[in-house]
Amino acid sequence: MFHRVVVFNQQSRHVTGSLHKGDAAIVVGDLRFGSYTDKETGQTRETRNVIADNVGASLKFADVTVSRTPKASGPVADASGPLAAPASYAGADVTR
Repeated sequence: MFHRVVVFNQQSRHVTGSLHKGDAAIVVGDLRFGSYTDKETGQTRETRNVIADNVGASLKFADVTVSRTPKASGPVADASGPLAAPASYAGADVTR
């Protein structure tokens, strides 16, 4: 039986850069079940997805070197999108 593992955000980029087909992995997450109707046969099929909280390489048969990604600190760390000035600098009056 196979389960599809679903990984999001920065963790997904780390997984694709670190693990390859055939690598043993350890996954912690929520198991979600679903069903759908196969368009070709009309049969009802079942899906099993693991929504991953944590993914890591198994150390049973491999050596792993860990390198940390620097933490983001403020808007300068991720300059991929537009920056918005705070309301006090944008000419809007804010009262509390």
